[in-house]
Amino acid sequence: MARITRAAPHLEAEDLKTRLKLDPRPWCRQRWLIIYNALVEPREATDIAKHTGTTVAMVHQVIASYNRLGVAAVETPGKGGRRRKSCDLGRRASVLSSLFHASRAWGNCHRRRNQARECAHR
Repeated sequence: MARITRAAPHLEAEDLKTRLKLDPRPWCRQRWLIIYNALVEPREATDIAKHTGTTVAMVHQVIASYNRLGVAAVETPGKGGRRRKSCDLGRRASVLSSLFHASRAWGNCHRRRNQARECAHR
């Protein structure tokens, strides 16, 4: 006999339903649908996978992470994109100026080394 897949009650069924309807990201809506099905009508993972159009492995993964972490397991930032977008202009200017000075110092060092090689070959 197969095991019944249940979701921990981190959120109420109505909250899950509103998140399912209002989330703009399709992959999050799919995860919310899996969790909603496991919370409202607990059954085997194969049945949940057939009903939601996903794989059994995904059902296991989503339910396990939701049971452990709660809402944070579903609302991840996603893949790609820029993570450090809150860098202000002052910080950007200081980083760029330090890089500029470092590159200038490296260029001076490189020129001196080439001059020393030329003197050694003469």
